Amino acid sequence: MAWGTFLQVLTIAVSLLIAVGGWIWNDFSKRNSEERQRKEERYTALLASTKGFYQNADHNEAYELKKEHALGEFILEIRKDLFGKRFLFWGRTRLVWSDFRILTST
Repeated sequence: MAWGTFLQVLTIAVSLLIAVGGWIWNDFSKRNSEERQRKEERYTALLASTKGFYQNADHNEAYELKKEHALGEFILEIRKDLFGKRFLFWGRTRLVWSDFRILTST
C-alpha cells in the first residue's frame, strides 16, 4: 500500500471517529439536560407542596427546630440529586441543613 493511500484512509478513519464521538457526546449531554429539567420541574412542585408542612402548625420551639431540620435535610438531598452527577469537584457542596431556612416577613 502506498504512503499516500495510507494517509487518505487514516484521515477518513480519524474523521469518522471524531464525528461519531461528537454525536455520542451531544446525545449524552442532551439526555442529561432533559433529565435535569424534568427533575427540576418535579422538585419545584414537590417543594411547593410542602407549605403545609411548616405553616399553621404548633409553635413549640423544639418541634419547629425538628421541622426546620427535616426540611433542610430534604432540600439538601434534592440538591445532591440535581447536582451530584458532576465532573470531579463540581458536585461537592459545603451546605448543611441549617443553610436552608424558611424566612417569613413579620
